[in-house]
Amino acid sequence: MDLADWMVRQGLALDWPQYSKRAYAEARHEAERHERGVWQGSFVQPWRYRTCLRRRGKRPAACSDEAG
Repeated sequence: MDLADWMVRQGLALDWPQYSKRAYAEARHEAERHERGVWQGSFVQPWRYRTCLRRRGKRPAACSDEAG
């Protein structure tokens, strides 16, 4: 069994396409479709959050999923 695949399917981990080359995209879609784990609520993917902080020079609150 692929532990990473299982974790992504349960919504306990994210598929980071930069490194996985979308190997877990199907697992992510399943978790998202069934609102498992992190997909039960809203959030900003960690890589997008860090990019927001670095490139845009914003404060953490401005990069949250509630910013708008």
